[in-house]
Amino acid sequence: MAHWVPGFLVVIAIRQTLVNDYPLVYKSFIGSDDSGGAIAILSVVVVAFIVGEVLDASRDLLEHAWDLLQPLNWNLLFSGDKEKVENLKASYFTYYAFDCNTSLALAIIILVLHFFTSVPAWGLAVPAVFLAILAVNAFSLRREIAKKFLDETS
Repeated sequence: MAHWVPGFLVVIAIRQTLVNDYPLVYKSFIGSDDSGGAIAILSVVVVAFIVGEVLDASRDLLEHAWDLLQPLNWNLLFSGDKEKVENLKASYFTYYAFDCNTSLALAIIILVLHFFTSVPAWGLAVPAVFLAILAVNAFSLRREIAKKFLDETS
């Protein structure tokens, strides 16, 4: 979920901005060639997964900067009690990763819409509101993760 949905959001948003003058690969991606819908669907699924993985890798890279502002001992994911770690992952970390990845996806969508389309400002406001909500929630979830880990290990 934390990989597929954000990747799918980016792919669908960018897919809509592609023009029909692109080569056959792009035409297949946007579903406008003669090869049928199956190739277009497969293209979207594969590209969405890859984009989602890149978003997650970007989140991983940004964790180092975020750790400077809001320290979190990630080693506890590997050395803590298995049941508590699994509970924390199921209750907090999965949603944290989803919120971060989707925030990155929405930021990309806003940039693409702003620079490559003529979407009015109100059209950018909707994804910006979702971006803000998810980013604030990610910050809150990260704080809860830090609190749960630190409180349980001290």
